Amino acid sequence: MQMPDYQADMELFKSEYEDMRSNAEIALERAYSKDTADSARKVITDIKSLNPEILSKNPEQLAMLATDADVLAEYASADGYMLKTAIDEAAKQDRLVIIVLGATCIMLSVLAAIWICLALLMPLRRVMRDMLALSEGTAIEAFACASRADEIGDMARALQRFDATTRQARELTEQRAAAEHQAHLAEQAAAAECARVRAEAERQHLEEMSRVAEQQKKRSRPCFIF
Repeated sequence: MQMPDYQADMELFKSEYEDMRSNAEIALERAYSKDTADSARKVITDIKSLNPEILSKNPEQLAMLATDADVLAEYASADGYMLKTAIDEAAKQDRLVIIVLGATCIMLSVLAAIWICLALLMPLRRVMRDMLALSEGTAIEAFACASRADEIGDMARALQRFDATTRQARELTEQRAAAEHQAHLAEQAAAAECARVRAEAERQHLEEMSRVAEQQKKRSRPCFIF
């Protein structure tokens, strides 16, 4: 048995009526502005207060409800545009924040590199210059970075102790060489004195022998008595 046309139309109207009510409730739940919320409440109130069967026979009320629904649709469309604009603006803000954070990270990296160069590389280069000067035999009065309290300062102080030990060893070597030179000079002087004494003794011995020989010669001469 087929349903009469007016009953089918009524069922279709009730379905559209319920869809309108559901859409109004969704619009109220997702309302982005006060106008949308007020319009959605008005449509929901009208729908709850009116009977679909009576409403279907009252064109004026139906037209008013349709007008309210159209106004709600316009407000909801405006809400959608405003929401999209807000989302786009938030995305722009997020991109700006990301750009600022990226630039900040790059700046911090550059500052960290500069700090590393100033705090580590330059002191290391000064310590290396001191090491090169020591290897070339150049005297260093004050070692760079020796007052630092880190590993670079430890290196500088170790280099300072090495230089002090090297200087002490050099001074001991020079003192030993000077003592050996003095001993050699004293030995040469003693040898020269011994040679002089020996020569003097030989000279005196020769003179004594010559004197004795002369005396013997005088004694051996014949004496003539007239």
